Amino acid sequence: NSPKHRPLPNWRMRCPERMENTMTRMASMILLATLALGVTIPALVSGASSAPSTKNAATVPDAVRALNAIIKRADEEDLKFNPQGAVMRGDLRYAADFGDYISDAYLAKVEAALRQRMADLARVDAKALEGNHRIAFDVFAYQTRFALSVHESGAARLQQRMPLDHLFGQHIAFPQFSSGEGGAPFKTLTDYENGLKRIDGFVSFLARATEKMKKGIDSGHTLPRHIVDKIVSQLDEAIATPVDKNPFMQPALNVPAAINAAQRARLTTAYRAAVTGKINPALSRLKQFMQDTYRPAARTNAPGLAGLPDGAKLYAIALETHNTTPLNAEDIHQLGVKEVARIGEA
Repeated sequence: NSPKHRPLPNWRMRCPERMENTMTRMASMILLATLALGVTIPALVSGASSAPSTKNAATVPDAVRALNAIIKRADEEDLKFNPQGAVMRGDLRYAADFGDYISDAYLAKVEAALRQRMADLARVDAKALEGNHRIAFDVFAYQTRFALSVHESGAARLQQRMPLDHLFGQHIAFPQFSSGEGGAPFKTLTDYENGLKRIDGFVSFLARATEKMKKGIDSGHTLPRHIVDKIVSQLDEAIATPVDKNPFMQPALNVPAAINAAQRARLTTAYRAAVTGKINPALSRLKQFMQDTYRPAARTNAPGLAGLPDGAKLYAIALETHNTTPLNAEDIHQLGVKEVARIGEA
């Protein structure tokens, strides 16, 4: 294979054939429930084709304009909250930022934004909205209300204390994102400079994640031990990967000819130094912590949310995330039992 199409190491591409711990995945999704609330809704609003009725013609335009403004502001906020997501959408304004995602200040900003959105929605005359505009209002209000409940319940702060897992952790996702075959573009000199800045953010994130996991040890919010073992194995493989096969190095080995030779040489040197002097040491520190400090404190009881303090609360959020219903587990179970009996009698 040519360097551009050389397969990347398994440590950043491995995808298990089955989900060994669905609740671990759910923990990652809890925080995601606070983000990207308006990604699909602007298209729904702008694409609305139903005209206002004559009866409401005077009030509908104001309500629609208000709703559009709220969703537009929310969408812009979410791009800042999630710069990697913005890049995936093709918006490169925040491409130099890795993203925060887990600090107390970050969660406070997200929660404040959600509260403001709810306050803004309360001032919209929803009865004056018709067709797609009313659908957009209802969906956006539900998403915002649910995301805010994640914060108000304390679940988002609990998730801070388990910021990594073996399926969707940033130690897996970010190398893919940065490989030249993922979400981050590497076409211009600015793209490459942004990539180096994001690496600095990645290193900082891993340090913050370690501090959050220390708090998780203190409060009993830890991953199951077998998941920790998988993460340690992934980190071992990442650290052992030769520099020229490292996902972070691939863009520097394929710098476009449009970037002059001197800059290409500089970028190759800079990315090599980032891998050997920043990324690998950061992964080594994380691996040492996971193996020596975190693993002995990791859970060996029930592997799902039931084994955590506040597990029932987290499980209720997981149910609504997946099912978009506030029904509790027992209600859902009984509904299933009744449905099976009904089918059996048919």
